[in-house]
Amino acid sequence: MAYAAYGASLAKESFAMDLHKNLMTVEWDFTCQHSPVSCPGLVVVVADGKVSSVYPLRIARIGGGGN
Repeated sequence: MAYAAYGASLAKESFAMDLHKNLMTVEWDFTCQHSPVSCPGLVVVVADGKVSSVYPLRIARIGGGGN
């Protein structure tokens, strides 16, 4: 979805597990650094096998901190 819409590239992938090590959610951060289309980047969250949310990526998250 993010690739088709913006030419975005995967910047980060995160997984959340429960106490029994079952996969609960997957979160992908996409950036548009190499895209001809200007965009803030996207975060896509998948829970229970379905896309549960899509929202703009805050630039401070890419660097692992910031303001």
